[in-house]
Amino acid sequence: DEADQEASRSGALDPTLASEYVVRLSDPRVTAGASSVLGGKGLNLALKAQAVAKTGQSIPPGFVITTRVFDDLLSRNPDLKRSMDLELERLKIMYQDWENEKDDGRRKAKRSELERELQRVLAGIRGAIESLQFQAEAKQRILDEFRALSPDGTEIQVAVRSSAVDEDSNTPFAGANLTTLNVEGADLLAHAVQNFAALYHPNAVWYRLSK
Repeated sequence: DEADQEASRSGALDPTLASEYVVRLSDPRVTAGASSVLGGKGLNLALKAQAVAKTGQSIPPGFVITTRVFDDLLSRNPDLKRSMDLELERLKIMYQDWENEKDDGRRKAKRSELERELQRVLAGIRGAIESLQFQAEAKQRILDEFRALSPDGTEIQVAVRSSAVDEDSNTPFAGANLTTLNVEGADLLAHAVQNFAALYHPNAVWYRLSK
């Protein structure tokens, strides 16, 4: 209808996308405003898939596991979320303290301490995230979409890659989290949660601190 066409032209987020666990790259509801649901990389892939489809060409199918899945993981583990927020805030303060230090000697010492803390704290966060279990409905939707990639039941392998909300923005960050190739169905969920955890790799967190 006219409202949907206007939303597409304006790039406004279709509100029904926010409730999805999985969105196909070919989903016509995807507009330029969907990065908060699909992440930057996922959004760009979906928009490119739409553009190619309009030319009559075919491209390999794919889907995006949405930010709702990760948000649900953390909301069902409030103690972990609270601990993560406190530790990340502490790292932010340490980063700012180092950044504002004028004395070269103290600046070097603070940089070393910050790097050690980044490694220690973030390793703990990644390990905690990787131990989380998907909500049952989300798990089923992800596996259903994976099976739909091969309607005849042929065994396939896929690439699983990160799609953080700040990837493929106006800063060079694409692929900085994690990409895993040749993933089979039995390993899909484990690699998906590893991609979530990769959001807390030291390089990725340092980038966000520096923005």
